[in-house]
Amino acid sequence: MRVARGSAALLTVAALTGSACAPALFRPPAGPGSPAPDAATALDNATAACRDVRSLVFIMHLHGRIAGRGIPGALRFDGAATRDGGLFLDANANGRQYLELRGTPGAASLWLRDGNRLVNAPLTDILEALTGLAIAPDRLLAFMTGCVTWDRSIVQASRFGRDIRVRTSDAEIVLVTAPAGWRTRWGVSGGLVVDYHEMQGLWPRRFTIYPEATAGEDRLTMQIDQRFVNDARASNQELFTPRARPGSVPMTVEELREAVWRDP
Repeated sequence: MRVARGSAALLTVAALTGSACAPALFRPPAGPGSPAPDAATALDNATAACRDVRSLVFIMHLHGRIAGRGIPGALRFDGAATRDGGLFLDANANGRQYLELRGTPGAASLWLRDGNRLVNAPLTDILEALTGLAIAPDRLLAFMTGCVTWDRSIVQASRFGRDIRVRTSDAEIVLVTAPAGWRTRWGVSGGLVVDYHEMQGLWPRRFTIYPEATAGEDRLTMQIDQRFVNDARASNQELFTPRARPGSVPMTVEELREAVWRDP
């Protein structure tokens, strides 16, 4: 990966990979399966905690590989996300801020410390340019909390041994049994797969998101180190209001994407 002169920090800002080994991906059961009359109960049990999430305040780290490229980095992301699509991210390392993203689906701002640059664009466009994943903010929150989708109306369900695969209007989910009851193991929604590797109580701790079309070749693994559900801090709308930066240099989404993903 190469970036334009003066854009070296974008390699770190993208934070798509670290030195950690990529976790093995779960392969969902295929075929017709058998009837699963208990699917609704299993889904209700698996989503008992996450379905009432209105917001999430969190600290997380990322690693992964997108478009066959990896970028060394160990950024800490302090963030907040809301059910109505608000997102705030502050990426920092060793006490230094590298980026700040804040906005809602219609309008967002991304500030980059490198070059004091500022992107103003729809939130999903900025996320796709940075990560290579076209993910809507509300879907990101559903993935981060283990719900996959906010719609729990089952249109089809099948049992595969002890596992159940359910389909809603906008997602497919694999439910597995655990000591605490049912939990979500895997899901796909909006063309993106989420694979839950590790839970912390009722909540996902480590999980991977990747485009369904790439079968895991491109992936972004998130590890949530701290989470605060429905925290009052997320009610501060200033967090999700695009912010100007004195003396910043305007940058378009296309320029951002080119800087991050330019071929070597």
